[in-house]
Amino acid sequence: IRHGHRKIACIASSHDIEDTDERLQGYQAALKEHSIELPRGYIEYGDPNSDGGELAMTNLLAKSLEITGVVAYNDY
Repeated sequence: IRHGHRKIACIASSHDIEDTDERLQGYQAALKEHSIELPRGYIEYGDPNSDGGELAMTNLLAKSLEITGVVAYNDY
């Protein structure tokens, strides 16, 4: 956001753990704080590993959304 990104997608964990919800809430709070409104389609879920991240990113790209940045659950 600091660098001008406003179309920021989010790759979240598909595992049902508290940490997943907290990270997603943080992403949504940061967008709201900067008056950025995006459809739910900018959020994709995947297993928290390299295969899950690759699949989630592939799914985001397949949507043909205008994306300028991605927040990921982890660095896989």
